[in-house]
Amino acid sequence: MSLRDQDAFDCPNEILVAVLRFLSWQELAYVCTTCKRFRDAAQQGARVQLQQSCRSLARALQRHEGETWIQLLRFARLQEANTQPPFLPEHGNVALGDGMTALISTDGVVMTCGYNFSCKLGHSDGEDRRTPCPVPSLLSFKVGSVACGGFHTLFLTTCGKVFSAGANGSGQRGVGSTDEESRPTHLTKLSAGFVIEVVAGHCHSVALSLDGAVYTWGDGKRGQLGLGDVDRATSPTLCIAAGGEHPRIVTVAAGMNHTLCVHESGRVRAWGDNRHAQLGLPDKRLRQTPVEVPAVAHVVQARAGAFHSLLLTISGEILAMGLNKFGQLGSAIGSGVPGAHWVQWERRWGRAVQIDGGNFHTVAVSSRGRVYCWGANNSYQLGRQSATNRTNEPDPGEVQHLPADVRVLKVAAGALHSIMLTSKGEVWAWGKGDHGALGMDDVRVSPFPHRLPVGCAPDDKGACSKLLSQHIASCQSNNQTAVESVISADAA
Repeated sequence: MSLRDQDAFDCPNEILVAVLRFLSWQELAYVCTTCKRFRDAAQQGARVQLQQSCRSLARALQRHEGETWIQLLRFARLQEANTQPPFLPEHGNVALGDGMTALISTDGVVMTCGYNFSCKLGHSDGEDRRTPCPVPSLLSFKVGSVACGGFHTLFLTTCGKVFSAGANGSGQRGVGSTDEESRPTHLTKLSAGFVIEVVAGHCHSVALSLDGAVYTWGDGKRGQLGLGDVDRATSPTLCIAAGGEHPRIVTVAAGMNHTLCVHESGRVRAWGDNRHAQLGLPDKRLRQTPVEVPAVAHVVQARAGAFHSLLLTISGEILAMGLNKFGQLGSAIGSGVPGAHWVQWERRWGRAVQIDGGNFHTVAVSSRGRVYCWGANNSYQLGRQSATNRTNEPDPGEVQHLPADVRVLKVAAGALHSIMLTSKGEVWAWGKGDHGALGMDDVRVSPFPHRLPVGCAPDDKGACSKLLSQHIASCQSNNQTAVESVISADAA
């Protein structure tokens, strides 16, 4: 051991903590597994990172029994990457709609497949695609995320530009008219603000700018545009201005005919259709302007199915509200009962880091990289049962027949199918695959996850988005195993 190494070992603990708090959770995990002397300091470094987090909500995180500070920091970082736009294609991205799938490679190339009604896939010939194919007119742009509506699609580039494709009968494409166009169109009305997130309902669209302004357009019959009326808007229209009396908006969500937004304070506002209590309000009246959802706090992500809404809290718990006819709320509560209700999530699964809603089912990723689904299963969209059993599941359960070494980064729920992106850049899909929605050529239904022949890595070999940093990836395999044992034991 050199003198310099000895000095490091003799260094006071408070100085070690002051240095180690600048390391990533991966590097802290490596320190824990390779140096017993620094183990306590590494854990305290993780604690200090959380206490000094730029996300004020993260500072209130509390450890579960048996949970280490590094495990909690890992959860916080994974959740932040999955819930806070802008979503850059560092790991690739996935999105689903009604009979369609969109994949984004790590270099920003968007590929779509499935039902090409009104050219919503971005392919101007109107022909279905049975395997993922690059969208030709967007090849010169680096796409970061995709939002799929009923029959229209929004493409968001990493430089904040929005393109729309598909049906336009209600002005949901935002081009200033209801005229149809076979190619994706740039929404110049949004050029004044840097857009960081887009979401799509059945026939309406929502965009969030970097400064927290919300724009809506399309069908407004149920008040889903939040503009104080039930008229449609054919161009992006300011719904919520940046600044004002409320904290900045950090993410948005859209259901069939309702919309939600989350403020950086963790509060939620909602508007639009409320016939099934999907807004979480005490009554079932529609709202034409944003209204705060009562008794809800510390929320970091909102997502929506057709008639239900989902809220993910900073602590990794899930709230659900709205229609529960098929068990999509994940609780024993009746259907359409006003208010937000806790999903029956088991602590042994780890904390939830990301959620999404299909028409009548719900999907979530745990901090251990596993996927859980519940709700309608008429098209095997839950991936949980046998090839002959399509029973609805009101209780959350893990997707079956997924290799034990697969670690999932992101999930998405379509109308009748589900998809996930792994840490290796692999894409797995299951459920109904009419028109090629599963991306597996002529496969029309898949009861369990099947890996797509194309992934989100540039070389299409699934080699992208490793969770470990380059520093840890260079370690010997036995050290990597030790690191994995530290970060994966979220629940015994």
